[in-house]
Amino acid sequence: MAERLVITDKGNGLAAKLLAGTTTVVFTKIATSDFDYSDCDLKKLEELAVKQETLISRVEREDAVVTVYGSIDAGELAEGYYIRAVGLYAADAEGTEILYAVATDEFPKYLAPYKDGSRIMSGATFKLHVKVDNASQVSMEVNPAAVPSLAQVQDMQKKVETLETELSSINQTVINMKNTYVQGEGLTLFVDDDGILNIIYDDGTEEGEEETGNEADNQSS
Repeated sequence: MAERLVITDKGNGLAAKLLAGTTTVVFTKIATSDFDYSDCDLKKLEELAVKQETLISRVEREDAVVTVYGSIDAGELAEGYYIRAVGLYAADAEGTEILYAVATDEFPKYLAPYKDGSRIMSGATFKLHVKVDNASQVSMEVNPAAVPSLAQVQDMQKKVETLETELSSINQTVINMKNTYVQGEGLTLFVDDDGILNIIYDDGTEEGEEETGNEADNQSS
């Protein structure tokens, strides 16, 4: 479990501008590093020794807390590594990007490389909470090229499963209605073996009655 995020000096500078209302902020990416920063002053960091990086896939804002999501996988890794640090990057209104915050991990997790022919794909999903004064100035937009996080994929999977359950229920209802007849005032409804709803309307007129009436009119004329 990574420790809490430490806002860098440049991050605090950007936060001050945000509080003053002189700029806006867009959280741009999350980066990982295998470098050991345990003896470093994280506030002074301006860049990580980046091992991998990912675009922000989702941003949530509640009061002064902004939550950003991102995920990485081992699809292009030649060798695995320990995720010892995670960095959050942000850009101001002019597009200047900085290392906004850093978190280190006393017990880093190992990201194993992907091997051809293997069914196992390792990866990591990040959910970072940042307290930001004047959070209304934080952009909620994300880059459409960002990879969905595991949480988003799982949420979508639940929605698909719910939809499949509802469709299965509807299908079962149709099956149960096959060859079932419902009659009303002049109407007969039934579902045939192909699951097609048939509607028959009977206006009470006998077959040929209208034609006979027309012939009588013609004769009288």
